[in-house]
Amino acid sequence: MNEYLGLLIGILIVIVVILVVSFLSFKHFKTNKTILNDSKNVLNKYGQLIYKKPYYEYELNGEKYLLTFFYAPTKAKVKFNSMLIWEKRTSYQTDLENMMSFSTQKGKKIVIIYPNEGPYMYHYDEREILFTKPYQPIWEMHVVGYHELEEALEKGFKK
Repeated sequence: MNEYLGLLIGILIVIVVILVVSFLSFKHFKTNKTILNDSKNVLNKYGQLIYKKPYYEYELNGEKYLLTFFYAPTKAKVKFNSMLIWEKRTSYQTDLENMMSFSTQKGKKIVIIYPNEGPYMYHYDEREILFTKPYQPIWEMHVVGYHELEEALEKGFKK
């Protein structure tokens, strides 16, 4: 009888752990989905957003931009090592993203980073690392955190 009680308690603990992990994963997914939908609504409020695989085209004040959403975990540090290589660094892992297909496209670009709120860094030259500002482009890209998107669109981008 005691063996069955121990087995039953073990099974219940495993089920509870699975339910908690599933709930947290779903909540995380829902939060990111909400951020993306809210960002798209803000973009459409100030301009026109059109999805063209694998990126978006965005028209703001008569200017066209290529736009992408870049996922970076909340606690990660985001650094643009070059126009092509973007880095997400957490306490336990560094991910280097090859963004050549986006970065080499002609024209102006907007990168919206979510859910990370920055600050975001880039290599200005071999010796100097600077922080990005939504209004000042780096390599013809405006880097904007999702949380500052509406303010950036209201003020507009430098040409």
